[in-house]
Parts: sequence; structure tokens; C-alpha cells
Amino acid sequence: PPNTSLLVTVLVNALSMVIFAAAAAVGAINLRRLGRTADANAAQAAKLAARLEREKYHFYVHNATGLLAHFGLDDIPPEILPALRHQALQESNRLRADFLADPANGPASPDDTPDDDPTLDEAVRASVAGFEHLPLAVRTALARGVRLPRDEALALQTAVVSLLYNVQFHAGPGVTEVVVHADAQGDSWEVSVCDDGKGFDPEVTRLGFGLGKQVIESARSKGMAVEVKSTPGEGTCVFIRGARRDSPSPANV
Repeated sequence: PPNTSLLVTVLVNALSMVIFAAAAAVGAINLRRLGRTADANAAQAAKLAARLEREKYHFYVHNATGLLAHFGLDDIPPEILPALRHQALQESNRLRADFLADPANGPASPDDTPDDDPTLDEAVRASVAGFEHLPLAVRTALARGVRLPRDEALALQTAVVSLLYNVQFHAGPGVTEVVVHADAQGDSWEVSVCDDGKGFDPEVTRLGFGLGKQVIESARSKGMAVEVKSTPGEGTCVFIRGARRDSPSPANV
């Protein structure tokens, strides 16, 4: 009893045990909460992956069925058949690469992937390949040197390809000019696809999968803005705008 230091030690240890027990209880609650959050995030990621896979599948089916329908027409000008065959071969290769690849081969090696993000000019040039039979005017000089994150470049390419297929399938036989223009000013960039085809009224026309999903929704999901201007009988212009992720030099401003 007279040993006060021992009494203090006993009291401190008893208090510490109470504090540790409370901390353990709080920690257990937080761990359970983290576990539930992790499970929810995993489920959300699985849903997102499934949705992206469906969208990719719809994109390829949209392009392939459009080409098949085009091949089925009786009035295809013979001079554009080589270009259509080239497009069909490209779509076939994309389908095989994405859906028929051998999982045992694993993902592509780092050597198969370019180190640098593509430029805006490169993304647009890659998009127009295979559409040489259209009366194309491609102007990308002002987009050189503007680098895009790879996921944004892929979304932009998908959008431009869809727009060119729309011109090919829906703009009508009277199209005499299709202008694809890429520009960058300051901290933003813009890509436009304009044709002088039959056009439509955006206020009353229900957007199809190509324009509605693969252009507008896909681009907006990557932080880009999309504007559609069209008038019946006067053609269609679609503008896709985004922010520069790189730092523009004074020479590029």
C-alpha cells in the first residue's frame, strides 16, 4: 500500500488497456467499413469494365453491319469498291484483335506500345485512314505537337471514325466535300468534321448509336465537349473540343 509508484503504474496500465480496447474496436469498425468500400469499388469497376466492353462491341458491330449493308446495295460505284474492301479488312482485323485474341498470349509487351502519347495530328490522321474514297480535305497542321493522353486520343479516334462512317452511310450521294480540321489555341484544342451532305434537324431527329454513343457520350466521358450543327439540305458539322494536358509553348499559342 505505501508503494505509490506501483499504484500509479497499475492505474496507468489499466487505463492503457481500456484505451487500447477502444482503439481496437474503432479500428475493427473502420476495417469493416474499408472492406465494404473495397467490395463496392470492385463491383463498380466490374460494371464499368462490362459497360466498356459492351460499348466496344457495339462500336464494331455498328461499323461492320454498316459496311455489310453498303456492300448489299446495287448501285455502289465501282471506283469506291477497293476502298470499301480496305475498310472491311480493317474492321475484320480489329474484331480479330479484340475478340478472337488468344488469352494465353497475355497482354501486349511494353515493347509493343509506343512510349509517347500520340499527338492530335497523329490521332486525326490515323482516324481518316481507310476513307480515301470520300472527298476528304484533312487539315491538321495547327495540331502538330499537341499531345493527348492515350485514352483521350483513342476516344477521339473512335469519334472521328464514327463521324466519317456517318458521312459514308447517311450523308447521301450528293456529298462533294468532307473537311476534317484540327486546331489548337492556348490551352485548348478542337477537331471538326464537316460535310455538305443532306444534313438533318438535330431538334427532331433521334441520334443513332454512332453519333449519340460513340461520338457524344464517349467524348464527354473523357472530358471533351461536343457540338453538333446541321441543317436539312446544307450538311452537318460536328465539333469536338478538349483541354490541353501538355503545357503549350509560346510558339504554339
